[in-house]
Amino acid sequence: NNPVMADVGTDEEVRREIWAGHVPIRLVLSSDEVSTLEPPLPFYVMAPRNSYLPLVLTQARGHFQSSVPVMASEADLWLEYEGIPLKWHLPTGMLYDMLAKAIDLPWNLTVHFQGFPQSVAMRLLNEEAMRSRFFHTMKEATCIRCGGTKRVNSLSVADTNQLWEAVKNHEYEAFWRVNNKILFGGPGDNTETRNIPIRVHVSGVVNQYQTSHPVGDGKATLGVMLNALLPDLFPSAKVQEGEGPEVVIQGVRPPLWTPLLWLSENLASIDSFLYVYVQTNQRS
Repeated sequence: NNPVMADVGTDEEVRREIWAGHVPIRLVLSSDEVSTLEPPLPFYVMAPRNSYLPLVLTQARGHFQSSVPVMASEADLWLEYEGIPLKWHLPTGMLYDMLAKAIDLPWNLTVHFQGFPQSVAMRLLNEEAMRSRFFHTMKEATCIRCGGTKRVNSLSVADTNQLWEAVKNHEYEAFWRVNNKILFGGPGDNTETRNIPIRVHVSGVVNQYQTSHPVGDGKATLGVMLNALLPDLFPSAKVQEGEGPEVVIQGVRPPLWTPLLWLSENLASIDSFLYVYVQTNQRS
């Protein structure tokens, strides 16, 4: 289900391969919440890596709703993997890379309608809240990249709506028609790309590292960034030899010499951040 780095083609080909990545998921209702004589059958779904789990859960809600107590609220729905509540605002592919084992296909997730883990997860009230969170994160990334949010704020209403609908429906062409304006600017936009917005997750570490790396001459590599952020894990001598912990971006294991700017332009998430997972000796 994951694209690979072998024989990398054009940027367009790479983007399409990344967009096509999916995670097969098997959803099971928590046994503690079954209110019928027999538990419902599992629900299977192919979830785009470059999307958010709630966007593929509409049918799953209906599938399980008749088997839970009447008072169960859809706003309280949450997912768990081996005791770990999933954070819906992280891209699905990133969650899978962080938490799942290579043999976990389909990815077995437990559905809950009760006992929302408020201390570790963000409650999703409705689609508008998800849309708001998406654009907030995109503005944050754009501010890091360009020093301001003009490229997002100046989108027309039609472009803004098209972008969100493309995210919801996982439509490549519609998404990139608008995202190109955000990444590279429209006619008359002379704003330079200053920094690369990055979020790094390290196995065994609860919180993510949000960072940026200056574009400079555009030759900075993945290894250079990781050496600056995590020198104990990626010492200079090891990075120069291309050695270090396993690094995963969008399900791909890019070599440390891969240009960071290229990664940001082609493997960034839909919210414009480049999500990097560093696998040490334990899972997150």
